[in-house]
Amino acid sequence: MNNMPLLQQARKKLKNNQAEDALVLCKKFVDQIAYRNREKLHGELLLSEILIELGETSASLASLKRAIGLFSINTSPEDRLQVLSALSYRHNDLGFYQEAADNWLKVGEYSAEVGSVDFFIKALLGIGSMLEIVGEHDAAFNFFSQAELLASKSNSAMTFARLHFHIVACYIALKKYDKAQKYLRLCRDNVSLELVSEFKASIHLYQAKIYRMQGLIKEALAEIYLGVEINKTGVEAWTNSMIRLERGNCLIADNQALQASVLLADTVIYIDGLGLDFIDQKLNEALSDAYAQQFDFKAALKHEKLAHQVELSLVGKIPVGKLESEYFAKLAKQQHLLLIQHTKLENKELKGQVEDHHYIVERLQHDVCTDPLTEVYNRRWLDDELKNKNDSYAILMIDADHFKTVNDDFSHQIGDNVLKRLAYILSSEIRPIDSVIRFGGEEFVIILCEANLAQITSLAERVRYAVEVAHWSDLLPGRPLTISLGGAVKGDEEVAEVVLKRADVALYEAKAKGRNCYVFNKE
Repeated sequence: MNNMPLLQQARKKLKNNQAEDALVLCKKFVDQIAYRNREKLHGELLLSEILIELGETSASLASLKRAIGLFSINTSPEDRLQVLSALSYRHNDLGFYQEAADNWLKVGEYSAEVGSVDFFIKALLGIGSMLEIVGEHDAAFNFFSQAELLASKSNSAMTFARLHFHIVACYIALKKYDKAQKYLRLCRDNVSLELVSEFKASIHLYQAKIYRMQGLIKEALAEIYLGVEINKTGVEAWTNSMIRLERGNCLIADNQALQASVLLADTVIYIDGLGLDFIDQKLNEALSDAYAQQFDFKAALKHEKLAHQVELSLVGKIPVGKLESEYFAKLAKQQHLLLIQHTKLENKELKGQVEDHHYIVERLQHDVCTDPLTEVYNRRWLDDELKNKNDSYAILMIDADHFKTVNDDFSHQIGDNVLKRLAYILSSEIRPIDSVIRFGGEEFVIILCEANLAQITSLAERVRYAVEVAHWSDLLPGRPLTISLGGAVKGDEEVAEVVLKRADVALYEAKAKGRNCYVFNKE
């Protein structure tokens, strides 16, 4: 029997383009396994992603509405913002543009309240992209410019990429190709995205479009074929369709109208029911050009009319005037609040630097015993603590699984940020009387005071689950992070070195069992 947690299995199936299998596993988790609201919420959120992959947009929307019904005072800001953002995307997919815009305002308001720059940028991009759909590129660029002003306060490679791709598309539409090329170069230089097929394909897509608009047709065809190859590995329907559309336009520009019309007509069938109205409009415009090049003017006129009908429908659904003025003003006001909050935090930090001599001495003592990267206790503190500790306690030895690949594949700076977040998660899950220590490298120790087997087992599973379901995609796009744990309870007359050794042995057993699990040493 596979011991991998069910939700993780579902995520893995989805990543491997096995959406049907992922659906079965995720439904089982939601219906039979999930007990706490937080678990159910994570299940519904993943279920929504799976249903989108299967083309069931309405069912995906229903799943997100169930997730919202699970909100409580204990729901984390991260979970709340993830669900609200996903709901905005679903409304957009279904053509409910007013609802999508209203939801993006909620995302902006709440992200300003909790200080989440990344989600505030998402809200700006979400509304700006609606204006792009109806060709209001100057108005869209106003939203993107506001997002760019905040980007320096974000550490997320994904946020930078999404913002830069939107700016690239906007500059292409405005025929500012040099500026588009500049931002596309920033996307190419974003090494954290090298493992994400979606972004790699988008780079080739926009490069091909720039070449085609500049009349460099051979270069455009060569570039779009690179995108087609990545397409075969599995990307989202939007990116897939846009690559097909651009390939069709390149073929038309190369006087291969017959091949283009076959490809474009097939793509119209592919997007049917997916809610991609904007792409439907562009496909029909391209088909009109392809048929005109073949002197089939009846078919060309037919598709020109279809494109015009879709365009009129979009203009009727998207409240352009409100987005340009009212919604922009509301987000600008929320952005102002976000910056005020950031300034308050900076002022608080400056005020904290003005301390008397007694506090400075305490701070120096704190620094001696604290790991400078993660701000948890260090090995020196652990040695001193255990040397003088005679009462009962338990030890949890923790190791981040496959951490070397984080540094190798993403950079040591990203690795440091991962360790900071991991330390924060561990600290959030323990009792006030317990302590977290960075033991060395990617290893951590938790000391549980007055703990028995049941307590250490409960904490170990809680910590393991918290790390597994944490939001890592902004730091580690395309891969999860898990931990292995080994535990031991201090025996009578047992010295600290022996307890640590037993916990370490249990940790190695957990790794040998396949990682992402907990083993207790009973000796």
